[in-house]
Amino acid sequence: MDRYRCKESFEIPLCDDDGRSDENDRTITIEKGTEWNDEGDAYVVLGKDGIHLEADNYSWLEITRDLLDEYFEKMT
Repeated sequence: MDRYRCKESFEIPLCDDDGRSDENDRTITIEKGTEWNDEGDAYVVLGKDGIHLEADNYSWLEITRDLLDEYFEKMT
């Protein structure tokens, strides 16, 4: 399991479990300093270009690998 820390706050569109955007165009802010786990075996709506991350508070998000590289650092 890889663990990541958000290095800069950013917003992403709020989506349902099927990857559809919220009909009210709401967003969610991922806060700087929050820590996330890559469980490695989760189904990802974004396919091979995406990654599924889970927080300790049972929140989860799916982002592209480009966003992962831009906004997160791998913890050792």
